[in-house]
Amino acid sequence: MAGRAAEEEGMLFACTHCHKRVKFEELSANQQLCKDCRKKYPLVTCTYCRLDFHPVRNAQNRDSRPACDHCAKDFKQYGTPSFCAVCNLQSAFNSRKCTRCAHSEKKYGSPVSCEQCKMVCAFNKPDDVKRKVGGQTLCLLCTINFKKAQFKRKQHERKKDPQKPPSTTTPSTNTAAVGNRSLKHRDRHRDDESSASKKAKLDLPPPPSDATSSPQFFSTLTRYHCITVCWRQGTLCLFVLYYKPKNYAVL
Repeated sequence: MAGRAAEEEGMLFACTHCHKRVKFEELSANQQLCKDCRKKYPLVTCTYCRLDFHPVRNAQNRDSRPACDHCAKDFKQYGTPSFCAVCNLQSAFNSRKCTRCAHSEKKYGSPVSCEQCKMVCAFNKPDDVKRKVGGQTLCLLCTINFKKAQFKRKQHERKKDPQKPPSTTTPSTNTAAVGNRSLKHRDRHRDDESSASKKAKLDLPPPPSDATSSPQFFSTLTRYHCITVCWRQGTLCLFVLYYKPKNYAVL
C-alpha cells in the first residue's frame, strides 16, 4: 500500500495541448493546460459567453472574433446567436435564453436583481457560493470583475509582504470607481433596440431672413437626449436635455 501511494504521488498528467507530462497541480482547472502553454496562449475573453480562455485550438484564426470551444461549436451548428432574455449577452444559440441562464434558472429559480449593476440577471445561489464573492448576489460579469479585483489585491499583498499570507476579506472599493464600473458594465448588457434608433441626426435649421422675427424652434430626440435649436434675434441657441433613470439635468 505504501509503495502504491508513493507511485500515485509521482504520477504525471498530460497537457491537453502539447501533451507534455507534468504534475496535476501544474495544470489549469478548466482546459488542463501546462504552464508553458498558458504563457504561449494568453487569456482572451469569449465574444459570446464573456468567459476567459486560452485560444489554443483556434490560434491560427487570429483575425476572427475570439470564441471558446463551446461557443465555437454552437456557432458552427446554429449560426450567430441572439441576445439572451435574462443576461442580455449575445450568447443565446437557437433559444431565447443562453445555456448558462437556462441551467441556472432550473437550479436556483427565477433571476433576481444583481447587487452591483442593479439588473435582473443574477440568481439566488447558496450561501457557500456567495461567500466567494463577499456574500453578495452578483451576476456573471460582476462576479468576474469581483474575482479579478480580488486576485489583483492578493498579488499586491504578496509582492508587498511575501511572508504574510493573503487576507480573505472582501476587497474594498471606491464609491466613484464602483459607479464607473457599473456604468461600463451596463453598457455591456445590450438590449434589442436597433442601432438606427440609438442614433439621431441633428440637422441645424438655416437662420431666418428677418432677424427680428419671432424665435423658431427645432427639436430632435436621441436615446438619452432632447436637443432643441432655435434662432433668436440672429443668434443660434442650443438646448440639450440629458435624461437619467429617475432625474434629469440640463447641460
